[in-house]
Amino acid sequence: MEVVKIKIQLVRLNVMILTRSLADNIVQKTKELTALHMNVMDATGIIISSSDHERIGTFHEGAAKAIQNGVDQIITEEIYQKMIGTKPGINMPIRFDDMVIGVIGITGDPDQVQPFGKAVQMMTELMLQQAFLSEQVGNEEKARDFLVQDLIAGQNDRGLDAVIARGQLLGVDLTLPRSAWVIQTENSDKQTETLEIHRSLVRKISNLFPNPRQILCSRVQRNRWVIITEMQPLTDRSRFESISNQIRKLISERMSTKAYLTVGRQVPGADALHVSYKEALTLLKINRLFPENAAVKHFYDLGLELMCAEVNASTRAHIIDRSLGALPDFPDLMETLNAFLNCSLNIASAAKMLCIHRNTLLYRLDRIKE
Repeated sequence: MEVVKIKIQLVRLNVMILTRSLADNIVQKTKELTALHMNVMDATGIIISSSDHERIGTFHEGAAKAIQNGVDQIITEEIYQKMIGTKPGINMPIRFDDMVIGVIGITGDPDQVQPFGKAVQMMTELMLQQAFLSEQVGNEEKARDFLVQDLIAGQNDRGLDAVIARGQLLGVDLTLPRSAWVIQTENSDKQTETLEIHRSLVRKISNLFPNPRQILCSRVQRNRWVIITEMQPLTDRSRFESISNQIRKLISERMSTKAYLTVGRQVPGADALHVSYKEALTLLKINRLFPENAAVKHFYDLGLELMCAEVNASTRAHIIDRSLGALPDFPDLMETLNAFLNCSLNIASAAKMLCIHRNTLLYRLDRIKE
């Protein structure tokens, strides 16, 4: 059994482990297709799943020999009583990455079940590969999510080299100048989604960029997404506008709500991406202060608005009072001015909105002018 122990140790180093849930799935799928009784044994020869539930957890000597020798074990009526925990049938090694990690067994007359053997073995190994790939995709996406979280938080406790190395493992070059993009959605009943829908949305967003593998995209809050990209918006303005509008449309349609996209300035290194992210968040404040403006905002496009957003409301009021003096409180005039501006300076439309006569509106506008 020393060979088996060595193989077990190697399997554990090889990432792919034959779990109970995976074995149950294999038994269910193969039994549905063949109507035969199936067993799955782990690398120690223990039955971890079976169409005969009473056999689960028992030792299968035929499986142990299949693991040890790496070849099929055919168990006939004559020999099954001499082997612990066996029944007539065929037991075939399950290989992953050229390593035996378990055994798939078919119970029945060997002459009748043997023709199904290779097909069942091949299907089992394909299911293992699919499960492994799904797990790897999930692990990579989690690693990308954690990396985005650390970048926007400025958490580089192990230094810049360690962050760059994490990017390299994911195929992302964090030595390139990058910027943070933030997509913010309004509250919606469709904010929750399945993992597969989330993955699909991340892929679609990434594929909008010229080099999708260099994109880090993550949902960091219930209604907020972050994209870390090396794309230079100022170099190719038309492409930037096209991509940003497509992203906003994609999110809006999926979430059935309005979406805003803001872009911080491009920074030279990964250790400054949290600055770009904070700038993008500041632009979201501007969207709330100036909601009539474009739904896509870039840091370099704004000046006075940025300053206003950074100053709190009480300070803004103090500056206005000091510069212009205390403004009288005329609620009817404020309502009139807002309506006039919202109607694009159209007198007839504003009067209709306020339900007042045109001459009354003109009188109020004269008072505002004074």
